Amino acid sequence: MQSPPAARESGAASRDGALPLDEVRLYSRQLFEALAYCHDEQRVIHRDIKPSNLLRADNGEVKIADLGVSDEFDGLDARLTATAGTPAFTPPECLNTGTSGDFSGKAVDIWSLGVTLFCLVTGRLPFPGATVVEVYDKITREDPEVKVIDNQT
Repeated sequence: MQSPPAARESGAASRDGALPLDEVRLYSRQLFEALAYCHDEQRVIHRDIKPSNLLRADNGEVKIADLGVSDEFDGLDARLTATAGTPAFTPPECLNTGTSGDFSGKAVDIWSLGVTLFCLVTGRLPFPGATVVEVYDKITREDPEVKVIDNQT
């Protein structure tokens, strides 16, 4: 297995390293199905979905790898009280110190998958920063810069 070509987490401002949209569509479906399997069948929250934790088989299938910080849960969802994983892929509810610190594990994975797909489409992070504090500040206070992209690439 190999990483998808755009499986990088740099803050590059161009579309360099981004995948063609047809590939992203194919991978998106596979990743949503894999995440549903983890959550609904295996009762596992991954907690660190990002491009470098995706593997692509020779046949084009994409798999989610690295379950090092994952959690098993009972019931409908895992209620988490602490963050884990990579800062640039952390959802805002995990960073809001004004809440009780109780958030949905499934939502954490879904947010991280959204950030991952953004990276695959654009070749960059939606909330780049020089420090973890800067990244967290952008996640909680800013919308990502979204540019119209050429649908042929």
